[in-house]
Amino acid sequence: MVDPQINFVSNPDEDQSQTGSGGPWLEMIRELFPFQINSAIIQNGSVHFRSYKSEKPVDIYLSQVNGSIDDLSNIRNETTPLVTSVQATALAMDQAHLNLKMTLDPFSYHPTFHLAVRLLGLDVTQLNDFARTYGKFDFKRGWFDLVVEADSKEGQLTGYVKPLFRHLKVFSLTEDIKEDTVLQFFWQALIGGATTVFKNFHRDQFGTLIPFTGDTTQATTADILATVGNVLRNAFVRAYLPRLEPEQATEGDFHFEAPSFTEELATSDESNDTK
Repeated sequence: MVDPQINFVSNPDEDQSQTGSGGPWLEMIRELFPFQINSAIIQNGSVHFRSYKSEKPVDIYLSQVNGSIDDLSNIRNETTPLVTSVQATALAMDQAHLNLKMTLDPFSYHPTFHLAVRLLGLDVTQLNDFARTYGKFDFKRGWFDLVVEADSKEGQLTGYVKPLFRHLKVFSLTEDIKEDTVLQFFWQALIGGATTVFKNFHRDQFGTLIPFTGDTTQATTADILATVGNVLRNAFVRAYLPRLEPEQATEGDFHFEAPSFTEELATSDESNDTK
């Protein structure tokens, strides 16, 4: 496939939304004639999340999506249930590198898969439309790393999300006092203060690890107490790194290469100093 595009749309009118939820789509391949695809290649694809809940539309996207799907079949393999493998790379917002690895069972009526995703070095200011719409704040500077690992057995989901913010700045007294309402100003100051107090000063990083469980047909539940504890662990014990967590109870042998951080972040403060 060349230049495919997938769109997810969030709209106040549910009839205009497009989220991808629905019936067990993998079940449909059982009804086809027997087949086995050795490899399917995706070149230069894109994935967009669009939201029209605010005055300024939100568009969070992946570009240059390249990947492969191997051993997709509707011929059951009893010895290797997770027969299909997926690997993909992409650029988030035309800038940050994303890697995805996945194995799945195309015969399971409910989703059965193992998934690992890593995003490195996204400039957080590119998320400001999203942050203003859903969080009522914005970013002044910083880099965002994300690691997600999930394991699903017949729809029973476990895993974790690890969001990490490096060199983050959310609150600027001179900027926010001019641009924000009173409530927005104090909300921005609260977020900025929390991310500063609870950051790892050695790595200049605010982050946590969010364990979750759930059923793919229902809402997923995050462990709030563990999430708060992991904020403190990242700040005062040892900073989390953008890698898969070996102690987490997930299956598979996925690995990502060690990250290399060479970005230089130009801040508004530094720009003013050089003028």
